[in-house]
Amino acid sequence: MDEMQFVKEKFIAAVRKFMQMDKLTAPLLQELIDRIDVYEVTGTGKNRKQMIKIHYKFVGYLELPSLARQHNYREETRKGVAVEYVPNALPV
Repeated sequence: MDEMQFVKEKFIAAVRKFMQMDKLTAPLLQELIDRIDVYEVTGTGKNRKQMIKIHYKFVGYLELPSLARQHNYREETRKGVAVEYVPNALPV
């Protein structure tokens, strides 16, 4: 098995574990994620925004396909705090 195939198999195994989890744990995140880039906050008050990029082990940063990029996704994480995925955002 060549190195690229080995890397692919390791990534698929990590993703399968991630998809079958009942609870998000630190060891699972460490197995799947290489690093997270966190950018400076822009805006104030309810217009505050902060971009993050998740770089996965074995494959790096993944851009979502164009079909998934048509809509923003917003989730209220707790009172007064929301996380929004903005697919066409550019780094500041």
